[in-house]
Amino acid sequence: MAPPHKDQVMPQDLRRGKTLILCNMAQNRDTSKYVLRQGNKIVYVGITNDLERRTAEHEREGMKFTAVDKIGRQTTREAAEDWETARIHQYQENHGGETPMYNQNSSGK
Repeated sequence: MAPPHKDQVMPQDLRRGKTLILCNMAQNRDTSKYVLRQGNKIVYVGITNDLERRTAEHEREGMKFTAVDKIGRQTTREAAEDWETARIHQYQENHGGETPMYNQNSSGK
């Protein structure tokens, strides 16, 4: 018999009183991916669980932008963080190593 998949809960585990951590099965898809634009130029790449609140925070921080583009559907925080880092790196490849104007580093963190 094949070993159980890492996300499977086996009856013997429950009987033995093991503490189970289910990583991939119950992750919330509550994180939005977005970019801020000034005209057609990307000035910030980000993720958030509340896009309206985060947009207002950017405005209070003095960021200048003309559009907020939500990218795709909501996803898990982990997947959104991976996208954010990849998108910033892609921007850098296309802009001589520079990050978008308001991103402070290349990972988004």
